Amino acid sequence: MKELFSHLSLAQPLYLLLLLLVPLLWLRLSGRSLAVVLWRTLVLALLVLALAGLERLDQAGRAGERIFAFDISHSIPEQMRHWMAQQGLTPQAGDRAFVFAGDLREVTEWKPWLRGELSVAPVMPEQTNLEGLFSTLLSLPPGPRSVFLFTDGWETQGNAERLLPSLGLSGMRVFPMLPQERPVAANVAVRRIVAPHQGTSGEAISLKVMLENQSVRAVEGNLVLKRGGQLLKSDTVKVEPGTQIFSYQSALPEEPMVSFQADFQPRDPQSDRFTQDNRAAAWVAVRTKAKILLLNGRSGEGRYLEEILKRRGFEVTSVVAGSTPPAPTGYHTVVFNNVERARFSAAYLAALERHVAEGNGFMMLGAEGSFAPGGYRQTPVESLLPVELKEPKREEKNRAVVLVIDKSGSMREGSRLLYAKEAAKAVAG
Repeated sequence: MKELFSHLSLAQPLYLLLLLLVPLLWLRLSGRSLAVVLWRTLVLALLVLALAGLERLDQAGRAGERIFAFDISHSIPEQMRHWMAQQGLTPQAGDRAFVFAGDLREVTEWKPWLRGELSVAPVMPEQTNLEGLFSTLLSLPPGPRSVFLFTDGWETQGNAERLLPSLGLSGMRVFPMLPQERPVAANVAVRRIVAPHQGTSGEAISLKVMLENQSVRAVEGNLVLKRGGQLLKSDTVKVEPGTQIFSYQSALPEEPMVSFQADFQPRDPQSDRFTQDNRAAAWVAVRTKAKILLLNGRSGEGRYLEEILKRRGFEVTSVVAGSTPPAPTGYHTVVFNNVERARFSAAYLAALERHVAEGNGFMMLGAEGSFAPGGYRQTPVESLLPVELKEPKREEKNRAVVLVIDKSGSMREGSRLLYAKEAAKAVAG
């Protein structure tokens, strides 16, 4: 029984305090049968053990060889090394132990390495090579094997991912071992840059740089933000313990993609001993602004339309159509704003038709200049519009008028007959 419980571990032992609620459960179930009380007590106990994370750590390892690998590189803080030496799962008789960093060494006495009683120089503590560790373990004779890996996972040399297929085929089981809480370390890390995935050229976007101070005191330094490799902002910052976010604004250039890079440079190098995580980058896809060619019939006629289009995010070229208007090539949309047909040559209108056929836009608006009878009739512009430019039909009168004029002698007085004739002409005309 003692051996059974020695192999059990709780990931969150504080949840066991919930067992103090068992007497309250019994009080609530008073009057129920004993079987009901025992059953519900068992359910509560199982839920508490599940929350506490009950595990049997070395059951699989006892089926084969157990290997303990301890990372003693400079990236492992002293607090974590102390935890490695004091935690309950330790090598026993028949187990093998390795200490590693840039290189590795099999040892029998592993605690002196963790306590700093021996020089770590032989294993190159400036680096961490997980690939080298697993390569050595894979070269061992085949057999069931469990590896208990004590490391922060910060690999600076090699690439352990390349060995994942081989590890899977070998049957080797790897158990990463970490303390419940992040150990304190003299380190400031630039975790990431939060930026939109895409934006429009010329518009301002919001950038957030996330820094994490893993020590117990504030660290001062410079935060340098670059856009496309060029300096954008350099600030003196004070990073408090924990995570902090610094916000910036930047306009997007006329490029398909633009990179943003954040670097933290500590004022005191001893306050940030691991510089490998002092940089982060983000990429933003840039959509170019749609260009609009606004051709006006008269000067100042399109100023309000130009302002509206610019507010909508378009890049507007507004000119008065003259003898040589700008070519439509390169513009997303061409707008004729009350421009007479006589301003354009036949070749220009043909080029405009080809431009629209390639997927670009065309708009015509205005009054007499654009839609005067016969103006753009039977031109390429007519084929681009959703209407036919026909002259309005003349209204044909279809009512007969009978005029009766009094020509008696009384009509000769005071030019009455003359007035009657003029009135008749007005009605008939």
